[in-house]
Amino acid sequence: MKRKAKKGDALLELLKVFLENPGLSFSRKILQKKIRKTVRTTNYNLRRLMKSGIIRREGSILYTLSERYYLKFVNNGGKRI
Repeated sequence: MKRKAKKGDALLELLKVFLENPGLSFSRKILQKKIRKTVRTTNYNLRRLMKSGIIRREGSILYTLSERYYLKFVNNGGKRI
């Protein structure tokens, strides 16, 4: 039986992965395995995080910028800062 995620879950799971491993960078494939979501959701959420300035991307490698941004992002209800 497949586990159905609640809406908005994937985004927070993605953030958690980044914040639990500060200083580490991830490729998309690894992230997808970690949060067990489809390619489409992962890409969509990554774009949202990149727009809000939490994640920076160089080529296919992604890494976090700061926790301050993360807190603003969460307090803002996941909308662009």
